[in-house]
Amino acid sequence: MKKENYFKIILTSLVFALFIQINLFSQSEITSLNCYNFDTCFNKAYSSKDPENQIKYYSQALLLWKNADGIKNKAIAYYNRGNAYKDLKQYDKAINYYNKAIELNPNDAYAYNKRGIINLVLGKKNEGISDLNKSTENYTTKIKDDPNVSSLYNDRGWSYLWLDECEKAKSDFEKAIEIDKNDPIPYDNLGIYWWHCKKNKDKALYYFEKAFQKGFDRWDELYDETSDGNFIKDLNKTPEFKKLVKKYRDKQTSNREE
Repeated sequence: MKKENYFKIILTSLVFALFIQINLFSQSEITSLNCYNFDTCFNKAYSSKDPENQIKYYSQALLLWKNADGIKNKAIAYYNRGNAYKDLKQYDKAINYYNKAIELNPNDAYAYNKRGIINLVLGKKNEGISDLNKSTENYTTKIKDDPNVSSLYNDRGWSYLWLDECEKAKSDFEKAIEIDKNDPIPYDNLGIYWWHCKKNKDKALYYFEKAFQKGFDRWDELYDETSDGNFIKDLNKTPEFKKLVKKYRDKQTSNREE
């Protein structure tokens, strides 16, 4: 046997063995996560509160995705995986998955919104503003198609807030409340508006308390640079604000333990 043929056989055997190992590892990973199709893995990721677990399950969901699962659902999985990386402050990876979501769904207002905010936080002002403008345009289209969905107004208002279009933001938050008075998020955003745009502490605290009373539970976002924390850096350090957060956070914890 020629020497070069011998080495070809050895190399082929090694590649085949590596392929088997990777395949077995992949199957083992799927088995350990106990999800065997896109829907199951997606739902496990969506119900998890741990970003690292979310990433694992969304990874499996994307590996198991088939055409029958739908392109939009694949885009949502990429978007949600981006959110998990954002929560871990791995912003470059988050942007990568928002890019993938937008490639599959160019009208994804949510992905433009999140990518735009991260770009602003990273100091990429032009990219951030461009994304947020696309976000508001897409939300406007969605609102025209379905004008009675409160979350659409709230989300568009959130994009306006990052663009410093304060009065447009306020109008959208108030419209969201008009449609659904029990959603805590637009009250929270009005609290941000009154502090960030008007420096009115009393009004801001009033609306934050309204949000907390209605079940607000996104406590980490109050200090997150890609969320509320970007706008209330000074307010969230005040004794009044800390006292308010502690009161309602402790109350929620107590209610869960009962």
